[in-house]
Amino acid sequence: MHSPIIYLIENDSDFAESMKGQLPHEYFPYEEYLLDYIDEADWLVANTLEEKNWHRNQWNDEFIDMYKQHRYFNLKQHKDNHLELEITKENIKCWDKDLLALTKKIVKGLEGYCAKNIMAPRFLFDNIDDYFNYNDMIGKSHGGERFVVYKSYKDELDLYRVVSMETLIEDVRLRLQGEAHNKITYQLCQNIVGDYHY
Repeated sequence: MHSPIIYLIENDSDFAESMKGQLPHEYFPYEEYLLDYIDEADWLVANTLEEKNWHRNQWNDEFIDMYKQHRYFNLKQHKDNHLELEITKENIKCWDKDLLALTKKIVKGLEGYCAKNIMAPRFLFDNIDDYFNYNDMIGKSHGGERFVVYKSYKDELDLYRVVSMETLIEDVRLRLQGEAHNKITYQLCQNIVGDYHY
């Protein structure tokens, strides 16, 4: 299976905002570096846009479709066509509600097996989508988007982390709890997008 590697620049300074979704080439990561953080990948391509014959070169074209109706992100498309992902407290509340609903399904299933004094199976969901969504939400995902997050420091970009959606959401949650802000905004880098296989 294939999943995208999405590059984000946090809008944490005027310098970062000046990038307008274009990651300078000198900050592109090496594939070996990404493999250290994407454990389940058996191979990856850090930037498929540089591969003319790459058959999965469409991730960049699909950003709008992937995120325009997403419960955990707000997508903003600017007049100059650069894209931003915003995570708000409202998005995190949606995450919490979805996690609670999936957890209730597990609890209900476990209660039924325990009431009958039967060992519960590993798979306690009615469908495979719930199983994968739950594992994504508790940090046990296998596959799925990976985000390469850059932050600015003294008019330089720093590769901050390579994370799953769960880790990105929890990082934003922690920061919004301690700050007066209601959102964290990232630029979607449109001159680099990767792909990994697991």
